[in-house]
Amino acid sequence: MLTMKPYYQSQSKCGKVRIIAAPFGYGPRVAAETMAKLLNLTISGWHINSTPIKNERFEITYNFGVAQPINEPETSYRIWVDCLMWLRNKIPQGVADYDLFLAENFFPTNPILHTQINGSKIKDIAPLYSLNGYLSSNKMTTHISKVGHVLVSFGGVETPFTTDIHRYAIPEVVLKSLVLASRKLHDNRKIVCCLPSHFLKRFQLNPNFSDVQFLSPNHIEFLPILNNASLYVVQPGLYGPFEAFENGIPIVFTTPFSYTQVCQAKAYDKEELMGHVPMWKQLDNEIGDLFGDIENEEEYCFDKISNWIKVNIKEDNCTGYYEWAEGVMKNERFSEQMTNKRVQYVKNCKHKKENDLREFTSNLETQYILKKLIYT
Repeated sequence: MLTMKPYYQSQSKCGKVRIIAAPFGYGPRVAAETMAKLLNLTISGWHINSTPIKNERFEITYNFGVAQPINEPETSYRIWVDCLMWLRNKIPQGVADYDLFLAENFFPTNPILHTQINGSKIKDIAPLYSLNGYLSSNKMTTHISKVGHVLVSFGGVETPFTTDIHRYAIPEVVLKSLVLASRKLHDNRKIVCCLPSHFLKRFQLNPNFSDVQFLSPNHIEFLPILNNASLYVVQPGLYGPFEAFENGIPIVFTTPFSYTQVCQAKAYDKEELMGHVPMWKQLDNEIGDLFGDIENEEEYCFDKISNWIKVNIKEDNCTGYYEWAEGVMKNERFSEQMTNKRVQYVKNCKHKKENDLREFTSNLETQYILKKLIYT
């Protein structure tokens, strides 16, 4: 019997549209909130759906990445919105009978998915990170140096297979290396590190990080922090990097430390968007090929990463990271050419599909359903 896995839930003010979102990082909730704005829906705050809903009925459910929703309430029309359709080699069984599948095109959708279900049910759409960019988020909301800080961010790693080795080993060595490089070079830029709230205390108590400003902002608070950064150091995620890509903020990727990060690093590599990442080639060779069979590959990949970290990431032998960090602080690990290439990639993958997204949200059938819900 399947157990209930917690995920985020919200619903429209009219009470007829249900929204659920996977619990990893900000991404799925940001996507949900962006979609709600496009649909002119006002939604409630997020809460963890840790118990099944009973005796409720909804007209529409938008599911943002929850692969195994359990005991779903009765819903007339169900829509799966996913940021990993480029990776998956099959539709998760828990949502296979949904009515519509929206694939966020961070990378091209895996064509094999069209052979598994009615192809017309899959619609490619623009990635649902903040479509308004930073136009309304250009004010500093925290006490950060105005000369342009170095922003470091870690998050979105929580899965059933995550251990403390994955949570802390690479983030700690990356941050320590950057701090040492900053001191050596007398770099006066503030290092600002954004972490999930449950990580903060461990990092704040580490004497090696006394010069670092630690924050745990929500997404709205994070946008101006990112927008005012001179450099963004981050694991190979999707939403955060793409927001920085679009706004031309220089990015340096860290070594990935989760299954999806490894897959995303491979995808960035394929598109020649990865740049120089410490020990990435060694880790990539150690893990080998992955085929998008998430249910069977994820645990294997986490085990591989854990074993690789135990052998290769040691506090007294991280010369490669120190050299990498010194190059980062000297602005040698990224180029204007790479930044421009990333900007152009986002324009191509986003704006090409943005019309499809807006066409969906203005679709007569969808609008008819929503108007019926809101005004009756």
